[in-house]
Amino acid sequence: MAGHYTSTATVRSATLFATTALFAALPAGSRAQTAPDPLAAPHTHILDGMMSGPMLAMGSAALIGLSLFTGVFAVSSYVALRRAKRRALKSAVSETRLRAELDLTQSLLDTSGDGLMMLTESGEPTVLYCPAEQAAMPDDPQDLPHFARWIEADDVAELSHAIEQLRQTGKRIDLDVRTKGGTLINIHGRPIGAKLVIRLRDLSRLQRDFADALHLCANLEAESDHLKQLLNAVDFPVWTADTAGLVSWSNDAFKQRGVKSAADGIVSARSVVGNKTQWGEIDAIHADGGRIANSQPADAGQSGDGDRLVHLRSTTKAGTVVTAGYAVPVSDQTRFEQVLQDVHAIQGRMLNALNTAVCVFNAERHVTFYNAAFAELFGFQRRVLDEHPHESTVLTYIKSTRQMPESGNHRGWREQFTSAYTASEPITDDWELHDGRFLRVITAPNADGGAIWLFENETEKVELKSRFTALTQVRAATLDALREGVAVFGSNGRLQLVNPAFGQLWQLSPDEVKIGAHVKDITAPIRDLARDRRVIDQLVGLVGSLGQRREGIISRMSLTDERVIDLIATPLPGGATMLTANDVTASVGIEDTLRESNAALEEAARIKTTFIKHVSYELRSPLTSIIGFAQLLDDEETGPLNERQRDYLNFVLSSTQSLVALVDSILDLATVDAGILTLSLDTIAPLKLVEDAELGLKDRLLDAGITIDHVLDPAVPELVVDETRMRQVLYNLLSNAVASSRPGSKVRVKTRREQGANGGRVVVSVIDQGRGMNTAQAKAAFEPFETGQNTVGNGAGLGLTLSRALVELHGGTMQLWSREGLGTVVRCVLPLNPEESAPLDQAAE
Repeated sequence: MAGHYTSTATVRSATLFATTALFAALPAGSRAQTAPDPLAAPHTHILDGMMSGPMLAMGSAALIGLSLFTGVFAVSSYVALRRAKRRALKSAVSETRLRAELDLTQSLLDTSGDGLMMLTESGEPTVLYCPAEQAAMPDDPQDLPHFARWIEADDVAELSHAIEQLRQTGKRIDLDVRTKGGTLINIHGRPIGAKLVIRLRDLSRLQRDFADALHLCANLEAESDHLKQLLNAVDFPVWTADTAGLVSWSNDAFKQRGVKSAADGIVSARSVVGNKTQWGEIDAIHADGGRIANSQPADAGQSGDGDRLVHLRSTTKAGTVVTAGYAVPVSDQTRFEQVLQDVHAIQGRMLNALNTAVCVFNAERHVTFYNAAFAELFGFQRRVLDEHPHESTVLTYIKSTRQMPESGNHRGWREQFTSAYTASEPITDDWELHDGRFLRVITAPNADGGAIWLFENETEKVELKSRFTALTQVRAATLDALREGVAVFGSNGRLQLVNPAFGQLWQLSPDEVKIGAHVKDITAPIRDLARDRRVIDQLVGLVGSLGQRREGIISRMSLTDERVIDLIATPLPGGATMLTANDVTASVGIEDTLRESNAALEEAARIKTTFIKHVSYELRSPLTSIIGFAQLLDDEETGPLNERQRDYLNFVLSSTQSLVALVDSILDLATVDAGILTLSLDTIAPLKLVEDAELGLKDRLLDAGITIDHVLDPAVPELVVDETRMRQVLYNLLSNAVASSRPGSKVRVKTRREQGANGGRVVVSVIDQGRGMNTAQAKAAFEPFETGQNTVGNGAGLGLTLSRALVELHGGTMQLWSREGLGTVVRCVLPLNPEESAPLDQAAE
C-alpha cells in the first residue's frame, strides 16, 4: 500500500503542475484586469514583453510539452510500480510453493528410507539425504560417499568401476552390494544434466517379503496339488469351467466319462454332464453375478451307469465367472448325507473336548450347538440349552448373572452379538468380570447365515502376564542393586540392557552407556584403562559375531589405575551377548596374601618333617646301642646284679623301648605323609585283631583294674587289612582309652557291619567312660603331638594322628566324639574290599 500511496501523490503533483502551466499559457486579455502595482510595474513590463508576440507562443508550447511529459512520466511510474508489486507477489507465491514441494520431497525421502547423493562434474560428492534410522546406512551421513568405510571391499571395487563408467559413458548403475554389517543394499545411479545422482536402498526388508511370498506360493501350490490329488481319488466327476462352459480343470473320473486324454482339457462340460435346462439356469445366473445350487437328474452321458444327480455352483468374483460342478450317483446321496452327519458328530465331540466355550446359532438365532465348556463357564443347565433357546434368552441370562462387563453400555454389548450375523470378519472383545475372570470373546458369522460365539478364559494368561511384569520389575530392581556391572548387547552390537554399576565400574557417564549405544563406542574408553587391550578386542568380536558356535570369554583384567576386574562375556540365544564385570581388587590382594601365607606354612611343615625324620634316624642308632648294652647287663653270664641294680636296668630297658616306639611312630607318620608307606593286605578276623592289641595292654589293664568288653556283630566277615598296621591302630585307640579311663571302669569295643556299595563296610568303635575332652581338645585331637589334658601319663600325642593316617590308607575314615566328664568315642570305618573301593570321604552318622 505504501507504493500505492506514493504513486497517487506523484500523479496529483503532476496534475497540479500541469494545470498551473496551462493557466499561465492563457492570453493576457482573458485574465482579470487589476489595478497596476507601482512596485511591480517594472517586472510586469518585462513579463508583458516576454508574453507578447513570438516569445509568448514559444513559452506556451514549452509549458504544454513539459506538462504532457510530466503526466506521461507519472502514469508510466505508476504502471511500473504495479507490475513490480505483481512480480513480488508472484515470487512470494512461488517461494511458498517451492517450500511446500521441498517439505513434501523431504517427507517422501523419509518414507522411502533411501539414501541420496550427487556427484558434480569434478567428482565432488554431495550428500542430499541419509536416513538416520536405517541400520544399513552409516551412522555419520558424511560417510555415505566414502564407500570403503562401510561397504565390503570386493563390492567397493565393482561400484567404483560402475561410477566411473557412469561418469564417462552415462551408463546407468543398477548394482547390489553388501555392507560390512551384512546388509544387502541396491545402488542405482544415472546422469541428470551435468551431474550424477546415486540412490541407495536397503533390500533386507524386500528380501524378507520376497522370501515370505515364495514360501506362501509354495504352500499354495502344495495345497492345490494335494487338493487335486484328493479330487482325483474320488469316483465321480468334478470339474471347473469358465463362462463359455469350457473345462479348465477336471479330475480323472470326468475324463473317463467324456475325455480320453488329459490334452483334451478344452471341452465343454455341457457335452459330458448336465442337461439343457440346468445350463440355461446357469447362464441366467451369470448375468446377475449370483449363485445357483440345484439338484436335478441329468443324463448319464457315455458312462451308462443310469441316472446321476448333478450339483452345480456358479460364483462371480472380480468380474470373472467360474463354474464348479460335480456329479454323483443318486444311490450315493444317502451315503454322503450319512457321512456328513458323521462329520458333524465328530466335530461336536472335538468341540466338546475343547476348553474354549463354543455356542452356535442358526439363521433364526436359536442355539443349535453348545459344548460342555460353554455350559460350565456360564453355569447353564443343559436341559435349557437343549431346548434351543433364542439368542436374547441366552444374553438375558448372562446379564442377570453378572457375567458381563459392568461398563453400563448394555446396548453396545448386545449389538456385538447381534451384528455377528451380518459381519464380514470376526469381532473380538475382552471382558473383565467382577469376579476377577478375564474372557476373550469372539463372535463370527456362520456359513448358514447364523453365528458362532467363542469364549476363551484368559484369567490364567492375564495373571501370568501380570506376574511376568512384576518379575521384570524385580529383575530390573535386582540388576540395579547388584555390585557387579551387567550389560546385554544385541546381535547388532547395540546396548539393550545395563545397570548403574556397569557405568560406575568403568567410569562411564550416563550418556556413554545409554540404551542403543554401540559396543565399539562403549569399549573405546575401556581400552584406554586396560593394560592388555586384546581382551577388549575379543569382546567386541564376540558381540559382533553371528556364528553358530560362539564361545564365551572369562578373563581377569588389570587396569592402569591399579584395579583388577573379572570380566565374563556369555553368548545368549538370538545372537545377544551378556557382559558382567566385577571389581576384585580387594579379593585379589587377600588371595595373594593367603597364597604367600600358605606357601610359608607349607615350607615350615616341610622343614619340620625333614627335621623330625633326621632327628628320628639319628636317635635310632644310640638307642639301639643302649638297648643292646642293657640286655647284655641283664644276661646272667655277664655277672650277678643286686636288686637295686636290676630295678635300674629294668627302668632303662622300659624307657628305651618307649623311646623306640616313639621314634618308630614318628618315622611311620613321616612315611605316610611322604606317600611311600605300603600295605601288606591279608584276611584276618576282627576279634583276633582286638585280642592281639589287648594283649599288649595286659599289665596296664591289671594295674588299673580296667576291663574290655567286646560287642561283635556275627554278620561281620573277615577283614582285608594290613594286620600289623591295623593292630597298631587298635593298640593306640585302646591305649588312649585306658589312659583316660578311671580305675575299675570298662572300655567297650563294638564291631558291626553296615550295608553299602562294593560289599559294605565294617565299623569299629572304641568307647571309654573316662574324663573326656572339651570341644577345642576334641577338634585338635588328631593333630600331631596333641595330648589330652585329662589323661593319666600323657604320651607324645602321635597315636591318634598315626592311627587316622593308617585307616585312611586302608580307604577308611576315623571320627571322634567326646564330652567332658562322660567319655570319648572313636569310630573307625573300613571298607570290606579296600582294593575296589574309593576312600570313604564321608562316614555314616
